[in-house]
Amino acid sequence: MNEAYMRKALANHTLTKLYDTGEAAWPRHVGFRLKRPGTGMYSFEVHFTGYGIFIQGDLSPVHVGGFGCKEYKSLGWFSKDLHSSYLASKFLKKGFVPAAAAEWIEDCLEESEDWGVPEEQIPVLRDLVDDLRADSSFSAEQLYDALIDLGRYCFVDDGVPGWTYDPAEVGWLMAIHECFQRCYQAASEVSNE
Repeated sequence: MNEAYMRKALANHTLTKLYDTGEAAWPRHVGFRLKRPGTGMYSFEVHFTGYGIFIQGDLSPVHVGGFGCKEYKSLGWFSKDLHSSYLASKFLKKGFVPAAAAEWIEDCLEESEDWGVPEEQIPVLRDLVDDLRADSSFSAEQLYDALIDLGRYCFVDDGVPGWTYDPAEVGWLMAIHECFQRCYQAASEVSNE
């Protein structure tokens, strides 16, 4: 799924406040449900506690059952514009992403002379890139072994390439954040009138 689809899936959501312990309670707990009117499809809840922000519900594409930011972050923080990499660093874990490893190796092949890659290894490395793109279950261990077998020790000196945030998880997290931000701002404007 691409990010445009993810954003469109959440474009018509409405926000309902589930509870609010109020300013006097410390830590303050506030919970919201966001869903499409008339359906529970792509619905989710966002809970702000003194212990983190937790997102759960039908729309938990990142981790089944829900996921969260386990450091103290507030409703005000989540309501702001946040860069995708910063938001991902708070909610997600990095893992091996074969497509990211393929992209890194392709970049190295563009500078093959700088990397000291012999001409006869370039087709083999291109085949490895194709394998990484075709097989989402390709493991970091398989890639490590393939690169070591080719004598490409310099490719793994700092670890196996491809460790990053899953692009689909980042896309859904950003779509959820933008949906919440939009709905919360609209509800705040109505309550201030």
